[in-house]
Order: sequence, then C-alpha cells, then structure tokens
Amino acid sequence: STTPASTTSTTGTGTAALVWQRPVQNTDGSVLQDLSGYIIKYGTDPAALSQTITLTDPDATGFTLQNLGRGTWYFTVAALTRAGLESDLSPLVSKTIL
Repeated sequence: STTPASTTSTTGTGTAALVWQRPVQNTDGSVLQDLSGYIIKYGTDPAALSQTITLTDPDATGFTLQNLGRGTWYFTVAALTRAGLESDLSPLVSKTIL
C-alpha cells in the first residue's frame, strides 16, 4: 500500500486495530472444526514480519496492537488449528504511525 519507513522510534505511541472474519472451512472445502486461535505477524518490513502475537481464542475477530513506533507497519493474520497447523496468511495490510 505505502512505502516502508526507513526508521521507527524505540518507544511507541501508535495503535493499529485489526479485524477479520472467523474462517468456517479448510482450504479443501471441508468444514473447519479444530480452529484454536490466530497468529498475527507484523513489522516495519513487509518482506520480514518479525513480530508475532498468538491469540488462543478461536472466536476472536479482532485485536488492537499498541505501543507501535513511528513509521509504516505491516500486518497479516493466519488461523491456527489445535494440531498447530497454520493457514495461509491473510492479505497484507499497512498503517502509518505519525
């Protein structure tokens, strides 16, 4: 969406609210029955999302990240199964913190 920032501050004041729809089926079309949560991957380099947050609530449909430093941040979400399998990543989205 936008060009990555060249630097970020070490102390953050920005937030980013992420919202998604709960998946209902596996990639093969079968009913999803073992959803265990989500993993949010994020960072300031869209090619290397180095930070993660794991949510263990399968009914979660959003999360607000806090204390983000200045710059452009990139985010993606994947669903997790009880067996630890990770879905394909959602499309990459970004937010610029001023």
